[in-house]
Amino acid sequence: MSSQPARLLIVDDNDINRQLLSRMLAKRGYAISLAEDAQGLLELVRRDAVDLVLLDIDMPEISGLDGLRMLREAYSAIELPVIMVTGRMRDGHSCQIRQ
Repeated sequence: MSSQPARLLIVDDNDINRQLLSRMLAKRGYAISLAEDAQGLLELVRRDAVDLVLLDIDMPEISGLDGLRMLREAYSAIELPVIMVTGRMRDGHSCQIRQ
């Protein structure tokens, strides 16, 4: 069993959400990396050797769903788990995520 903390990448365009998640998870012993958008997502995952991604659904330019598609082209769900997060829910997102 590794003594290294799990490495999490939090991707959210809202600074308050990023900071809140970061503080809560860092207090629980996780190593945290932050990104404000999905630009260069694969690069960040590789550079920081991320174990888990918390990915905001609703972001400008590249949505979280598009970011997830990019990640899945390079990593399986077993290789890199992703938890989709959002501060709000709109009709249709839950259907898109299940597909």
